[in-house]
Amino acid sequence: MHPERTDMTAKPEDLVTRTWRQQIGTAVRLTEVIAEESRKIREYQLAAALDAHSCAAAALERLEKADANELWRIQGEWWSANLEKSLAYWRRLYEGSTQTQLGVLKCLCEPVDMDEVLAIAEHRRAGTSPAV
Repeated sequence: MHPERTDMTAKPEDLVTRTWRQQIGTAVRLTEVIAEESRKIREYQLAAALDAHSCAAAALERLEKADANELWRIQGEWWSANLEKSLAYWRRLYEGSTQTQLGVLKCLCEPVDMDEVLAIAEHRRAGTSPAV
C-alpha cells in the first residue's frame, strides 16, 4: 500500500496538496500521451498522403503512353495497390488510436510519480520527447 494513503497523522492541507499534485500530474501525463500519439498518427497520415500523390502521378504518366490493353492492366494494378495501401493505412490509424487509449487508461489507473511529472516538464522545456 502507498505510504501517502495510510498516513493518519497528515494534516488536512497536506492531503489536499498531495491530491492536487496527483491530479495535476495525471493531467500532464494525459496531455503528453495524447500529444505524442497524435504526432505519430499525423506523421503517418502525411507519409500516406505523399505516397498516394506520387503513385497517382506515376500512374498518370504511365497512362499517357499506354494503349487500350495496357490501360486495363495499369488500372487493375493501381486499384489493387490502392486497396492494399488503404487497408494498411486504416489498420495503422486503428493501432495508433488503440495505443492512445491504452496510454490514457494507464495514466488514469497508475498512481502519479511526481518525479516523472517533473521530468516530463523538464523535457518540454528542453524541447525533447520523454519516454511515456
